[in-house]
Amino acid sequence: MPTDTPRPHALSAALDRLENTVRKRPSLGVGTERSVSTITDGLRCTTVEGVHHFETDLPDSMGGEGSGPSPGVLGRAALGSCLAMGYQMRAARLGVEMTSLSVEIEADFDVVGMLSTDSTARPGYSEVRYHVSVESSAPEANILRVLDEGDALSPYRDVFSAQTPMKRTVSITSPTA
Repeated sequence: MPTDTPRPHALSAALDRLENTVRKRPSLGVGTERSVSTITDGLRCTTVEGVHHFETDLPDSMGGEGSGPSPGVLGRAALGSCLAMGYQMRAARLGVEMTSLSVEIEADFDVVGMLSTDSTARPGYSEVRYHVSVESSAPEANILRVLDEGDALSPYRDVFSAQTPMKRTVSITSPTA
């Protein structure tokens, strides 16, 4: 993904404005996002969040039809894209020019963990690995600083590596005739 010279400066300026704004008014940086996911057919699920609308499904081998990406695909994509965007943001803030940047995510799992309550296997990933490929003429120390700061500030790296409290609420209604 080539970057042109003005873009990192514009990105850095936008980040400066945002940081200054939330420093002055911290409440502007705090919020809650909401998405609604609804089973529409078999295991196919439609998710809506704001103006975004997309479908997910499981592959045939898991009882779905493979009509869309699985939640695992979206989870790995969320992590990879969050890391890549965070690195690009840090590079802009630190004035480190990168010609290209990509993040490859690998995740190990045991499907039995999500199929059987008798299993000792985790229902989620047993390990997640990521490889960052950077093309840049900047010194290695500068690039590593970008990556280290990007990792430390990544919301989805935090979601994947920390235990975030989760709370479930339930609404049950009977079908009307």
